[in-house]
Amino acid sequence: MKEILGYMTEELPKHAKEDLDQVKIEEAKQMIKSLDFTNPDLAVLKEVLIRMSIAVQDCSTIYTQNGKNIEGYFPSITQLASLLMLLLPKLTGKKGILLEIGTGEGKSCILAMFATIQSIRGTKVDVVTSSAVLARRDQEEWKKLYDMFGVTSSVVPPPQIQGSSPESRDSMLQEAYRKQLVYGTVGSFAADALRQEFEKDTTRGERRFDMVIVDEVDYMTLDNGVQVTFLSHEASGLRHLRQVLASIWAMVSMCQPIEMENTGEIEWTTGIQHFHKAAKLAVIGPATSKDFSEFHILEAGVELGIYSDEDFDMFMHALENTEKDDTTENRRTVDTFMAKVGITQQCDLLTIMEKALENDVDIDCYSVTNNKAVLVKEKMLHNNPDILEIKMLLLENGRASEIIPEKNSLRQLS
Repeated sequence: MKEILGYMTEELPKHAKEDLDQVKIEEAKQMIKSLDFTNPDLAVLKEVLIRMSIAVQDCSTIYTQNGKNIEGYFPSITQLASLLMLLLPKLTGKKGILLEIGTGEGKSCILAMFATIQSIRGTKVDVVTSSAVLARRDQEEWKKLYDMFGVTSSVVPPPQIQGSSPESRDSMLQEAYRKQLVYGTVGSFAADALRQEFEKDTTRGERRFDMVIVDEVDYMTLDNGVQVTFLSHEASGLRHLRQVLASIWAMVSMCQPIEMENTGEIEWTTGIQHFHKAAKLAVIGPATSKDFSEFHILEAGVELGIYSDEDFDMFMHALENTEKDDTTENRRTVDTFMAKVGITQQCDLLTIMEKALENDVDIDCYSVTNNKAVLVKEKMLHNNPDILEIKMLLLENGRASEIIPEKNSLRQLS
């Protein structure tokens, strides 16, 4: 750090009259993206600090009405040292860092530079301030810097939200959280996170909790350490039931009526999903078992020649990756694999499943023809009341659902 700060002290004054054009800005962004903060290239890091300092000077320049300009300022050595300490904590094996910045030493400038660099690298940044007034002030003060580097920014709640309808309020909040860099108070962030978690609102959308920068951390932890965020409701007595009602509605909305071709009766599908999940749920239920999982149903497909060992391994690998990173490539791998499990293949797999369960289960396979459930193949009747009888609706692309009578669907909800 001493070498870098010495270089900046000597080199920065040489750039006092320099402005950043779009080419230099794009070059700076590429350098920022290429930096490895666990083992940084010092030459690249120095150039990034030079260009970021020039950008700060450009953004702090004041243009008067009479045509005279009040020249902006370069970040001080203290500010650059603080920025380096924020950027390079991993050199000491730490994930985060706490800095004490004296009054008047420019916390907002330090945070603006740090947030800009992190946002350019694709990190979603939440900046927590001690008041809504400061959040709005800092975002407006440094918006020019953010715009210069193509970083989108906002404040929550947005200033124009006052007096708006509930629908407009939700829309404005969602738009604010789509920005790369969001300013707000700890109360605002907590309330929005709670709404999404407990009320199932989409306030934050798909915004990740990547990085939080806390301005005046002592205010949040000491001065105002005990904070209560209350999600108000018109009928407070019902707010505890909201999750239960939402779960019931999710189950009800999945059930769809279907006419049985052989009896003319109306029965219900319990929700279309991947075949192996539907089969396991129908036979064993939602409980998990270390001895049996839905993937055991698919393993038999290798022996039947429906797919190869390599296909199955790629499918399992893609599923595992999807839980960590739901990318288009992983979803495509899963869909390609499941497309091989057609209606005939599903029947064969269910037959093997019946045998594996020692014929304690009798599964009738149905497909859809003219919006009716049609039996795929007739089976021998049995008179054993202890055998569990199951009806499965089989669809192409490895999709399926259990079919149950209406009385069973009501029992399932209760």
